[in-house]
Amino acid sequence: MMEIVEPNERFRETFLDGWDEFAGERDDPSRAMGASRLPRERVATQEGFVEFCDALRRAWTEPRPGFVPASTLWAVEGGRWLGRVSMRHELNQRLLRFMGHIGYAVRPSARRRGVATALMRAGLDRLVEVGVVRVLVVCDDDNVASRRIIESAGGELENVVDGLRRYWIHAG
Repeated sequence: MMEIVEPNERFRETFLDGWDEFAGERDDPSRAMGASRLPRERVATQEGFVEFCDALRRAWTEPRPGFVPASTLWAVEGGRWLGRVSMRHELNQRLLRFMGHIGYAVRPSARRRGVATALMRAGLDRLVEVGVVRVLVVCDDDNVASRRIIESAGGELENVVDGLRRYWIHAG
């Protein structure tokens, strides 16, 4: 049974397996993993993974300089990391233009099983918990799977700018 959990060190091996799956389809798999610009070699060590998980958990109350408060949840099943959703609790100009409140990724071997839909729902619920009820979600114009997930969550298309579809969801 799939669960939505806070980042946790016990999923290190399957998290790294997911990273390797993304490496087969992306130039920078760290973005899909919610580990932007961190080298896999650093996250792969026990110490590095503990620091990574701790930083994800602290981002809500202690965002890094230049970042907004954020939280991350992971989908896991039977001890296996399936994907993640990242929620930005507020928007700066860059997030408003390119990223929105929610970003999610599902490892290739776990797609088409409802994982992204569950992550989207969990992300919306978390944002409502912190007082965000009008949620911006952005996806590439050619990403049909994400479009379907966003639209099924109630996303209303605002516009398409520079190849990005911008949707608003009334979550509250």
